[in-house]
Amino acid sequence: MGVDRFLLPVEEGEAEAKAEVADISQEEAEEADAPKVLRGGRRGLRWAAVLVIAALGCAAALSFRRRAMALGEVGSGNDVAPRLDDAVDLASGVCPDTRPTKHYPLPSKTMRNGLPSGGAKLGSQMSPCDLHELQDYCVSKINEYRAGKPFSDGRTRNHGSKKPLRNPNTPYLQCMNQKALSDLKYAKSGAGCGHHTFHEDCGLGSGAGAENSCCPRRCTSKAECKRTLDGCLQQMWDEGQIVLDTGSTKWNLQTGHYWNMLTDADYVACGFGFLEDGSMLASQQFLSRRSQSELCKYNCATSGSSCGSCIRGTGPSPTPAPTPGPTPLPVTDSSKGYSKTKEGQQCQKPSQPVLDTTACRSAAQALGLPWGGDHWTLSHVPAGCCAWKGKAYFNNHAQGQAHSQVAQICSAAFAKGQKGTRCPASSQVTSKSDCEQAAKLLGMSFKYGGTWSHLQTGCMSQGTQAYFNLHKAGSSHKNIAPICYGAPELDF
Repeated sequence: MGVDRFLLPVEEGEAEAKAEVADISQEEAEEADAPKVLRGGRRGLRWAAVLVIAALGCAAALSFRRRAMALGEVGSGNDVAPRLDDAVDLASGVCPDTRPTKHYPLPSKTMRNGLPSGGAKLGSQMSPCDLHELQDYCVSKINEYRAGKPFSDGRTRNHGSKKPLRNPNTPYLQCMNQKALSDLKYAKSGAGCGHHTFHEDCGLGSGAGAENSCCPRRCTSKAECKRTLDGCLQQMWDEGQIVLDTGSTKWNLQTGHYWNMLTDADYVACGFGFLEDGSMLASQQFLSRRSQSELCKYNCATSGSSCGSCIRGTGPSPTPAPTPGPTPLPVTDSSKGYSKTKEGQQCQKPSQPVLDTTACRSAAQALGLPWGGDHWTLSHVPAGCCAWKGKAYFNNHAQGQAHSQVAQICSAAFAKGQKGTRCPASSQVTSKSDCEQAAKLLGMSFKYGGTWSHLQTGCMSQGTQAYFNLHKAGSSHKNIAPICYGAPELDF
């Protein structure tokens, strides 16, 4: 997929951003600083990746300011910052409560009590302990990749021994959920996916050395969210295939998520934000105890900054929609039930756009297209199931529009139902000419029209021959199959 890529360019002569450069030292300090976050991303993923290291300055003359890290229990009164993994407040049989209680009403960065309108503390089918377990699960999965898990193509890359990362403490885990919720709400309001809160720390005085995000998608239960997270992390990890193919160990737009997952941090904090409509956004911050300075306070959601330009690359770049013109019905293989328009065109009646993620996956498989992901929320490409650069994607944007480089995947213009059934009223073929077209597309021969009370009304078939019944109140016949508008998944 193409993705929103939010990065500050590395100035010429600065250290290369590779695994070694991305290291965040484990040096302990009583008061440790944490850097603010830049943003990054990769083609094929709509996930923003952020890498902040002192070696990647926006300019040599950039001044740094220090901030104390206080990721322990707030108000502990200790002179020395507590360990990030201090007691997790476990009572007997009770898990830490990391549900959000505050949010950032973006674009304002002033934290506000309560949840935003439409916000949810967790998925509708989750308990508070499910949320905390999901955060633990995220850490364990990232550690599996760091231990050398293969890429999707079966290859592996020797990246040396990487220590397992740990969870930070409860206040910071709650903060991550509050930030994820704020980012999700802002993204769904039209601001687009991004690390809109990556400068914020819920008043804990903390920051992040690197950050990856899975842009808005849907899940409501712990099991469903685990599956969603698995797919997101795997696609991030698969950026390592590019490293193998190119031999380049530079941290860049195409491989940033992979390098972030390998950073020599001590902790990874996973945040999950939910809305009442079932939307979810997940983010992962990689933290270190080393004293570090803020590199460059830059929010790529804005259009300009003294730190550089925002590079956007999620999906195809916006281009003016082509002038609408007559579009022929897509030719559909009847064994597939789906069709793909030409680039720049959208589904035309009687075919319909595929607006369900599961159906989009089925369509991709039927059309022989590799699955690119369901992470798009783009206003400048067609809504629902799309094809771009030989892969299928699902665009969560409710409207969307035609794009010169993107084809829309449609349910078949016509499909044959089971014998003895009838088409739903909304899917009934009502004209003889459409029935003739259906016969052609389904590889049948059209015989003739007639009026039969004992057969299904409209377009129907027996064997490889199609007929059109003009009777307005025909009945089902056990040996006759209806031909309907739409894909064969319709419930006849």
